Amino acid sequence: MKKYLIFFLFLCSMEVFFAYSKPSLSDDNIDIVTGYIKVYGNEPFTFIGLETENEKQYSIKASDEVLIELRKAQGKKIEIKGAFEKSGKLSINELKDGYLIVLEWKVVK
Repeated sequence: MKKYLIFFLFLCSMEVFFAYSKPSLSDDNIDIVTGYIKVYGNEPFTFIGLETENEKQYSIKASDEVLIELRKAQGKKIEIKGAFEKSGKLSINELKDGYLIVLEWKVVK
């Protein structure tokens, strides 16, 4: 009985580790997107997203430093190299086309 309990606890702990793993950033999932940074939500719960020229909307996932710099680029045309992530259900800070995980970005003139 004790062996089964230990095995069951081991399986539960492994499930926790895999449940919070990051998505793989394969080359198939990476693309370059051009658009404008916009702020969504109400103060103090705002978040930024990217709206492309073909009307797609992505929530931005990046480090805090990158999010601050992107917020400063609001209204400018920017180019982001990143990976796309779509969750199964719509969450509070997710826009209609999912998340864009920022790898690199620059202002386009």
